[in-house]
Amino acid sequence: MSRIDRFREIDGKRYAWDGKVYDARFEAVEVAEGFMKEGFEARVESYGDSYLVLLRRHLEVGLL
Repeated sequence: MSRIDRFREIDGKRYAWDGKVYDARFEAVEVAEGFMKEGFEARVESYGDSYLVLLRRHLEVGLL
């Protein structure tokens, strides 16, 4: 497989790859759910016969 880009833009949002390639979809989904519990937006994308977990975190910007 080719080199995997660390960042991807999907639907106008920038996601970071978690750095691992998962052989099974259920494995990637479990990891994504764990990240979601920690406050990340996570999605699973297919990559050939494998899967990637992509993450982004919402940052609140406010006035002090």
